[in-house]
Amino acid sequence: MASDLTIRLLFRWLHVVTAVVAVGGLVFLRFVLLPAVQEALTPEQHAALRERLMRRWRIVVFASIAVLFVSGMYNFMAVSINKGRELPAYHMLFGIKFLAALGVFFLASIMAGRSAAFEPLRRRGGLWLGVTAALGVLVILLGGILHNLP
Repeated sequence: MASDLTIRLLFRWLHVVTAVVAVGGLVFLRFVLLPAVQEALTPEQHAALRERLMRRWRIVVFASIAVLFVSGMYNFMAVSINKGRELPAYHMLFGIKFLAALGVFFLASIMAGRSAAFEPLRRRGGLWLGVTAALGVLVILLGGILHNLP
């Protein structure tokens, strides 16, 4: 059974580290980089820098979504599902966490994406990065609550 514990720990750590990197990146973009760029660069320079950054950030966003989805489903199925049988509130909190995570995935994809349909949202990047970061923090907080339920 030591290997089962090892696998569960690896998936949990993978999930937590990926969430921290992704949400930390959103917080950095919104509250550090975006204000600094708006103060220091012309609109043309800002657009050029944004394109270079998003080319790299896009990879982090889509890789994070994939890892979080797979590791989250594993964690739910292998570890957490038994808690729900004993604690009715568990599935309610998990549902809120899952919906908030889907919101993060959607908004992060829009902000990192290139679709012209979502360009109006990207133009208001500060607002939507802030919303995405706040939802990400909520997901992490709910994960901590769920993990520590008796």
